[in-house]
Amino acid sequence: MARSVVLAIDAVLILLFFIGMPAIAAVIALAARKGFPRNFSREMYWTAMVVAGAIAATLGVVAQRDSCPGLWHAILRYVCMAACLMLLGVGMGCAAAVFAYHGPTFSRLSQPK
Repeated sequence: MARSVVLAIDAVLILLFFIGMPAIAAVIALAARKGFPRNFSREMYWTAMVVAGAIAATLGVVAQRDSCPGLWHAILRYVCMAACLMLLGVGMGCAAAVFAYHGPTFSRLSQPK
């Protein structure tokens, strides 16, 4: 019973790694390409990438270093790893958004003189 639960959770983590992370990154990059959110700039995407990467690295280290036996520690380890993978997807999306972001567009009539 416990082995099948662990295998199922591992399968979810593998799916999150190969499907979830790229999907999150693609959604963020496409939103940046369309100019959403409007108050973000390239610098804000860089900052969001660094913050998401730092938090993801911390969660990954916590999940990897936790060696206490017990059900609740195993659940905490898997939750930390899933959050780490999702935050890595956010960081990848913000990194792609740096290059996909076009900035505000101005018409000829709205340019400053």
